Amino acid sequence: MKEWLITNKIYILFLAFALIKGVIWILIIPPFLFPDEPAHFAYTQYIVEEKNLPKNDGKLSPHLLSKSEELEEAINLIKNDYKIWSMDPINLKIGESPNIPENFPSYSRKVNAENYKNAAAVYPPLYYAFEAIPYVIGYNLDIFHRVYLMRFFSLIFLLITLIFAHKIAFFISNDKVFSFTVAAVISLIPALNIISFGTINNDAALIALGQIMFYYLIRLLHSRNITAKEIIKGGALLGAVLLTKTQAVFFVPLTMGVFIYNGVKYGKLPHKLTGLIILFLTAGIAALPFFAPPILAYFSGSSEEIFYSLRNENFKMEQNALILLANDIVRRMAVFNTFWAEFLHTFASFRLYGEIAAGLLSVFALLGLTFAFVKFKGKELNHWLLFCLLSILPLEFLYTLLYFKNALINNYYQFPGQGRYYYILITPIIILFVFGLQNFFSLLKIPPRFIYAGLLFLFLLFHNLAFINLAPY
Repeated sequence: MKEWLITNKIYILFLAFALIKGVIWILIIPPFLFPDEPAHFAYTQYIVEEKNLPKNDGKLSPHLLSKSEELEEAINLIKNDYKIWSMDPINLKIGESPNIPENFPSYSRKVNAENYKNAAAVYPPLYYAFEAIPYVIGYNLDIFHRVYLMRFFSLIFLLITLIFAHKIAFFISNDKVFSFTVAAVISLIPALNIISFGTINNDAALIALGQIMFYYLIRLLHSRNITAKEIIKGGALLGAVLLTKTQAVFFVPLTMGVFIYNGVKYGKLPHKLTGLIILFLTAGIAALPFFAPPILAYFSGSSEEIFYSLRNENFKMEQNALILLANDIVRRMAVFNTFWAEFLHTFASFRLYGEIAAGLLSVFALLGLTFAFVKFKGKELNHWLLFCLLSILPLEFLYTLLYFKNALINNYYQFPGQGRYYYILITPIIILFVFGLQNFFSLLKIPPRFIYAGLLFLFLLFHNLAFINLAPY
């Protein structure tokens, strides 16, 4: 037992950190404060109460949600104390905590399946099936206690994310301090803690399973012999990640690229392609019944019925190439800002400094990566970094495709404009970021451990300011 504790001390540390920090975030964020949480809760409630998967009837809107009487009353109670989250500072009432009664009255949990509306119902059911477990465990509790219990279960996904972030970073660098820094930076990014793991949100499962899938692929990239067991395991993993959220589809071309590269480099390309087909068939058996309908409907032109309508009359503009490209640049700037510094709204001046700092560090990281690709040309480390960089391309292509489709068809120019959409690849992004900074500052003879300490201080500052911004006074 003692030997096991010593061997796995880093993961025990992650477990303790994830639990302590996660529970604090879970408790300070009022239930249903963020607009996505009611929809995700309603999906789980429908599964448990109706013993079926929710199905939307007709066109959707992000502003329409079919709610049980219980959920309706709970949301009404909360919004009397808090303004539902927006891009403006959260309107917390100083001197008051959430007005949540100890014994919330019992209301009906049934939902009318006719004319059902739920933007989250377009997603595959894996995350919601998982969240049904704490819902059932706390079935006799009031709605608020069930929400907190469901949030607590999401910490499992946070722990998985940190463990596999460390595994990926260590596999690439063989450096324990570097690997710990990557995982620590990930654990301190504000939006990752608040939306993805601090509330009920299927991003939690997408991010966690995305890191496992990436770890599988990076190990497979230079594996001379790909066994049948590895192929079946890869199919099961791909199927699982596809069952979390539709943007996981980018793993399909990424997996294909890994198998083709492996076959070309080590020979037996026909065998590798056969293995790839078996992997896709394995994934398809589990995922296609739930994953294919929204994808097919979206690309057939029914996007407003399957993916809730992204059109907002306030953002409609006359179409022309200049507006299209200009808003694409603005969208990417919004992605960058929200990736690093979301939820610092109350501290407007610091957020500006934080965004400038993150921007400068990103530029330094890019310069450092350029230097690294020249310095390590032809070496194995360079291959891993290049794979991290190339893995972002299919995801970026998917989001760019979605942006132009919505801009050209719906006159909507702001999707996808949130940094959290890229958290599915959070580990390779942070690896490139940290490694690039390490190499840039090595030119100035600054030891790597000073860089790691500085990054931890900066993100701890971001993390704590976001905490103060959201915590009830």
